[in-house]
Amino acid sequence: MPRGARTLGELWQSMENPERGTAVAGLGRFPLLAKILFTSDKLSVQVHPDDDFARRHEREPWGKSEAWYVLEAEPGAWVRVGWAEGVAPTKLDALLGTAAIEEALRKIVVERGDVVSIPAGTLHSIGPGLILCEVQQYSDVTYRVYDYERPGLDGRLRELHLEKARGAAKLAAANAGLCRRAVLQEGAAGRVLFSGNRFFIENFESSSRVALPSDPKHFDLIVTLAGAGRIRAAGVEMKFKGAEAFLVAANAGGIEIEPDEPSQWLRTFPVGQWQ
Repeated sequence: MPRGARTLGELWQSMENPERGTAVAGLGRFPLLAKILFTSDKLSVQVHPDDDFARRHEREPWGKSEAWYVLEAEPGAWVRVGWAEGVAPTKLDALLGTAAIEEALRKIVVERGDVVSIPAGTLHSIGPGLILCEVQQYSDVTYRVYDYERPGLDGRLRELHLEKARGAAKLAAANAGLCRRAVLQEGAAGRVLFSGNRFFIENFESSSRVALPSDPKHFDLIVTLAGAGRIRAAGVEMKFKGAEAFLVAANAGGIEIEPDEPSQWLRTFPVGQWQ
C-alpha cells in the first residue's frame, strides 16, 4: 500500500503498474469511487452517460455505472430506478424537467442488505431515510433531470441538463434495479453483492481474522462499514474503523483483516475492459 500521498489521485499516480494490476495498468485516472450517502430528503432525478457517450460529449475516458448497497433504511424508504412499466417511452421528452418524471420511474422499496444496480443510462433517484454505500466508475459527469425546484447555494435553481440527459438515457437499460438481498455470514467466505462489467463487490462480516488473496490483475479497494481492527498488506499494518477505505496493491501478496470487534467491510475491484 503506497504511503505519503494525500489524495486518491496522487496515490494512484504514485503506484507502479504491478501495484495497479495488469488489467488497469495504463489508466491515467483511478477507475473506481466508493462513498457513503445519507439521505434526509429526495435526491435529484438524474442519469449518467455510458462510456461511449462520455467520450464523445464530455471528453471523458468513461461514463458512470454504479451500484448501491443499502446499509440502513427507514420503513418504506425507496429508490426509483429505470422507466416504469406502462409509461410510454415517447413521453420522455415531455416529462424531462418536470415533476411528473418522478412518477414515470419505477419505485422500489428497499431494506437493509439490498443491492441496487444502476447501469449507465438509467434514470434514477434516491428517496429520504437511507444510508447507502455507493460504488461507481470514477466520473463526475451527472445529468440532472429534475431537482424539485430547489435553489443552490447561490439562491438560484440548480441547472438541469435536459439535452444531454435525453441523449444519454436508456429507457430499457439491462440489469437495472434490485439485484438481491445479501445475507451476511460470519467468517472468511464473502458474499458477492454485485458482479458487473466494470466492477465487482463482495461483502464480509466477521469478528475473527480473515485472509484474502491478491490478484495481480487488479488492486483491491477495502471499504470498512462497521467495527474496528487492523488491516495488513505488503508488510504494512494499519488500524481501521467504520467508514474508511484502504487501497491495496495488486502485488501485495494477500490481505489480512483482523477485527478487534464484530466488523463488516466491502471489497471491490475493477473488471472488464478499461481504456
